[in-house]
Amino acid sequence: MRKLLDRRVPQIVGAYLATSWVLLEFTDWAVGQYALSPALTNFVVATLLLLLPTVVVLAWRHGALGEDGWTRTDAVVSGLNVVVAAGVLMLSFGNQELGAAATVQLLEDDAGNTVERVIPKAAFRRDIIVWDFDNESGDPDLDWLRSGLWTGLVSDLSQDLFVTPVVVIPEDPRLYQPLTEAGFDLPYDVPLALKRQLSEARGVGHFLAGELSARDGDTLVVATRLYETRNAREVAARTYRGTDPLEIVDRMSIDVRRDLGIPEWQIEESVDLPAAEILTDSPEAFRAFSGYRVARYQNQLAEAREAAAAATEIDPGFATAHGASASAALLLGDQAAARDGIAEALRLAYRLPERSRLLLQMLDQMLFRMDPAGALQTGSYWAELYPQDPQARQLLAVTYGMQGNADGQISQYRALLALDSTDVQSLQAIAGAFAGKREYDSALVYYAQLADLQPTDTQTRLDIAATQTSLLQFDEARETLEDARVAAPGDPEVRNRLARLDMRLGDYERAGRQIEEMSALARTPQERGLIAGVVETYFDNLGQYAGLRAAYDRRLEAIAEYMPPIAAVQAILNSEALTYSADWGREAFALRQIDSLRASVEEPWSLMPAVPAVQIHLDRGDVGSASESLAALRRLNEAFGEAPGRTARIRWVEARIAHLEDGDCQRALASYQQARELLPQSSLYRGWLASCQTSLEQFDEAGDEVAWLLERFPGSAKVRLVAARLYAAEGRTSDAIAEVETALGYWSEADPEYRPAREARALLEELQSAG
Repeated sequence: MRKLLDRRVPQIVGAYLATSWVLLEFTDWAVGQYALSPALTNFVVATLLLLLPTVVVLAWRHGALGEDGWTRTDAVVSGLNVVVAAGVLMLSFGNQELGAAATVQLLEDDAGNTVERVIPKAAFRRDIIVWDFDNESGDPDLDWLRSGLWTGLVSDLSQDLFVTPVVVIPEDPRLYQPLTEAGFDLPYDVPLALKRQLSEARGVGHFLAGELSARDGDTLVVATRLYETRNAREVAARTYRGTDPLEIVDRMSIDVRRDLGIPEWQIEESVDLPAAEILTDSPEAFRAFSGYRVARYQNQLAEAREAAAAATEIDPGFATAHGASASAALLLGDQAAARDGIAEALRLAYRLPERSRLLLQMLDQMLFRMDPAGALQTGSYWAELYPQDPQARQLLAVTYGMQGNADGQISQYRALLALDSTDVQSLQAIAGAFAGKREYDSALVYYAQLADLQPTDTQTRLDIAATQTSLLQFDEARETLEDARVAAPGDPEVRNRLARLDMRLGDYERAGRQIEEMSALARTPQERGLIAGVVETYFDNLGQYAGLRAAYDRRLEAIAEYMPPIAAVQAILNSEALTYSADWGREAFALRQIDSLRASVEEPWSLMPAVPAVQIHLDRGDVGSASESLAALRRLNEAFGEAPGRTARIRWVEARIAHLEDGDCQRALASYQQARELLPQSSLYRGWLASCQTSLEQFDEAGDEVAWLLERFPGSAKVRLVAARLYAAEGRTSDAIAEVETALGYWSEADPEYRPAREARALLEELQSAG
């Protein structure tokens, strides 16, 4: 001790520790003052402790009074200590962000104003699955709190930019479907092992489990446990007592954020309204609203709407309940109630978490204000503000899709995959977007990733087969579909695809067998609707109206069982019984059906029936009615944003109107060409363009279109008829006769009144008499 004192080791080390303490206090102050990484404090502590051996050694060797010099030993010891310290710091902090925890950015908000917002860096953002609470108190009167506490905690956590709560809902198949398959109709009493497994599948870093463990008079006892997903390590366990569930939620929210490692300065300084302020201060309204979660989870939309409506009756200022009621009303097809509910929720936007407000505003702009540009502005602001929130990206992708902007969709799905590379829905969507752009190699890359993630998934095989079909790899597509049939013998969708491939190639006998087999597999309304759809196509291709009409009726009935009116209208509009009704002279029936569909929804959805209506009017030569339907198509395009598919339809209708007005297609040609360019995969637009070019004796150009059609649709009698007319005009009588006979072979049992078959027989007689 005397030697230590003589060499002033305690004094020097003490001074070092005192200086270190001052430096540590300064660092801690700087972290809070300048929003720096909390890990910076740990880094400074570790650095100071790791360098302590050098301080001790140097104090021992040079602390005594008198002159001494720097030696090789001093250099070696100090250098070795620095190297070891650097290595330990690299291993401990190499993957940690030590700078600012957030960045200040200038963003254009949903109203178009430039605002300054603090955006957390990726290293400090946390996602968490909050599982519904379990009731272990033995008191069934507390069952409502299982979802009540869940609703409160998710809403409270969503106020924090640093936290993304992930919820178990039917729209998320990676959580909902495995739970349902495991026998859990509701997300209660789920074993810890399954919670961890599903949280890992969802790619979430943490999950929270909780239960009502007891009730002591009016006092509730709630326990929570926060787990790290990758190893199920319990990060924190806490117990709360109180009489007010939402007050308990407020305390839980603060503790969850702290346990997740959210910086203390963020917890202290960020906006954190009490749960009662962003939900309701009425216990009765809160209890009534808890029923919404249960009913919505079970897809009981009417009951969900009733629960939300009951809550708003008790507390008219319950903004979240107004939004929930609007969501259920929209899914039930009550557009007026949905519009009013969203408007009321947005009027009370000050009582909504920012994410909820942006969601409702975006839906309002997309669905009711017909402002796609505004929806994109809102969604982009939401995505920039909450970079880890997938819902913003998902809705942006939907908005881009409504506008036919495949590149916009792809950019959003890429952002989603950057958040979670195992996101099956995003992988499927981005592959489909690439296929829609005819970038099939890129589509197959993503389908291969899907196949690796879920080797037994039937849908992935069906998507691969569809891509192979687009690449004209018909044999490979059939092989893929046959593999899928073996793997999923009870799935009618596989036989649907096989039947459609057979029809495309002209093997209607085999297609009929496929349809017969798949009909025996139908169990649900969705499957009955699927089968009725392919049967419609089958009888339309054969020119047989009775079978087509019966299939249409079955399909309409099946769709009504499980689709809300908006979705039902969109699903049935492609029906051949409507679109091609003029081929049998059944326009009156089809137009009555279209009027009924139009009356079931409001604008802009009520404009959609103009798609089949305009074709009926054109096919019967009614230019006036076709022009009225054209105006509706233009309004529809304005409502949802100009999309290539909708714009192509408008150009095609303009061409046909010009064709009918002039009696020839000279003026119509440019519009036919524009429709083909906008939607080059459409056999309808290419067929009309080829017919127009044939009538104008542009035989080379018409030949290119016919060659394209025959290569892709060799089993279409209508395509064969287009080819026959071209060959006849060119004087290639034998080729024309061959094509007509092929078409009539497909139409051998067509109805006598079926116009395309009558035209084919007339052309054959003309060719034979000329020959």
